[in-house]
Amino acid sequence: MSNSSLVNYTKISPNSNNPRNSAIKKITIHHCAGNVTVEALGDVFAPVSRQASANYGIDSDGRVGMYVEEKNRAWTSSSGENDHQAITIEVANDGGAPDWHVSDKALAKLIELCVDICKRNGIQSLNYTGDASGNLTRHNMFAATTCPGPYLQGKFPYIADEVNRRLNQSVEKAPSGRIAAYHKLDGTDVGRGADKLIRYTGVRTGTNVYGFEVPIDRNGIATRNPEYVGNSAVPAGGYVLSGHGEAGQWLYANVREGYQVGIYDGNVKAVQACCKSLDGVNTGRGENQLIAYTRGMTGTNPYGFEVCIVDGVATTDPVYGEGNIIVADGTYVLSGHGTAGQWLFNNVKKGTRVTVDTNIGFVKVE
Repeated sequence: MSNSSLVNYTKISPNSNNPRNSAIKKITIHHCAGNVTVEALGDVFAPVSRQASANYGIDSDGRVGMYVEEKNRAWTSSSGENDHQAITIEVANDGGAPDWHVSDKALAKLIELCVDICKRNGIQSLNYTGDASGNLTRHNMFAATTCPGPYLQGKFPYIADEVNRRLNQSVEKAPSGRIAAYHKLDGTDVGRGADKLIRYTGVRTGTNVYGFEVPIDRNGIATRNPEYVGNSAVPAGGYVLSGHGEAGQWLYANVREGYQVGIYDGNVKAVQACCKSLDGVNTGRGENQLIAYTRGMTGTNPYGFEVCIVDGVATTDPVYGEGNIIVADGTYVLSGHGTAGQWLFNNVKKGTRVTVDTNIGFVKVE
């Protein structure tokens, strides 16, 4: 059972049941009743005396925090039965009572996170019934509370419809069994018109801010999720895909950090995968870098996650705070700092199959 690659911050709460006693079948949405950051929400859930937690939180800037891994039940909804079946999400409010408004960025990220949860857990669609019989539920279905607040509660039908629209977009199976999605490429290094998808290979895209853009690195791997920005920097040896209107929505719905992206016969093909390019082999580990070590000792400081790969399998969960560990003959150690360390933590667990190709500098998780 994996966690979301959308996570920007992790602080695991002690308030949980490990593991949950049910398969994940539901999503339950809450509000924070305050404009809290993902870091502050982590502090709220940290004390044992609090007796509360959530799997994820989203702040008003659209950043995602993780406080209880998906394999475990968070203490969120005043219902053990619901929480054992549900991924629970707390959303910050950028406005107070009585409406408890949430920002557009937070709402967009909430929908994106719900789509990601459904895809990874085999939830074919979200069914909002207005009561606890559906698989999109609210806190006030289980307790006498106003949570998730009038504004967010009024968005539940829209959230379900938008999540289902993205889940049901035209897809096909790639040869490996992963999902692939296609979109026509409308040009390379030209102006981006309405509803067009353009590839940029220069230094920067030169685009305005009214579209989604995603960098694709030298190995054909998306280096982050699509963002609503303009004039993005082009990675060395790679390119940026920039989409306006319908094409931008396709990017946002179908490409995620780590996905494999290629261009074939004038079409962009995005394949669901979990990949990352290495920043070096047997070299020093810099800020936000992922390094593979194949001999001796890693020589790293303790400010990162490290995991041993033996015969293509992770022998432990990624470990934080050790550094300079021994690399046995014929094995690999993957060492990540910052965002790269977070990627390791989110995507690699004990027993995960991991392919490390040091020739092209490529890591793939299955």
